[in-house]
Amino acid sequence: MSFAAIRPIAFPGTGYWHRSWLGNDNQPTTIMDYLVISIVAILILALFVAILLINSKTSSSVRLEGKTLTVGYPLKKDVIDLEKDLRSWNLRRMNLMWRGKLYALSLELQDGAWKKIYFRSRTQKKIRPLVSILNDIAPTGKIETQQGAATAS
Repeated sequence: MSFAAIRPIAFPGTGYWHRSWLGNDNQPTTIMDYLVISIVAILILALFVAILLINSKTSSSVRLEGKTLTVGYPLKKDVIDLEKDLRSWNLRRMNLMWRGKLYALSLELQDGAWKKIYFRSRTQKKIRPLVSILNDIAPTGKIETQQGAATAS
């Protein structure tokens, strides 16, 4: 085979031929081939984005109803009963170089999972009641269990 037989890659509609995916027959390259490849690539990209959003572990969407906390994520939501499900909590202030001051509320649940909520100010109307309820439930940040109190005495 000589180098003259190798054709360069061309744009759609220029009349160059390609080998078919289904067999040995040669067909002209069409706009439809490029459209199908583009649609498949967009679907694969959308699948990866959806997987990343589903596995997100951080949230800033919070709704508090009594002692029940609803934490919203991009594609799901978790409902946490603060009296039954909470093991410990922690509030931290972070200084980020470009974004400034940011607060992180970390909630450790009884099953060992962590839920993190980020917010800008401690005085936000959604966060202030949550922090006050957490202070009422566990002022030290850890919840004392009945077994722990029984074994200590």
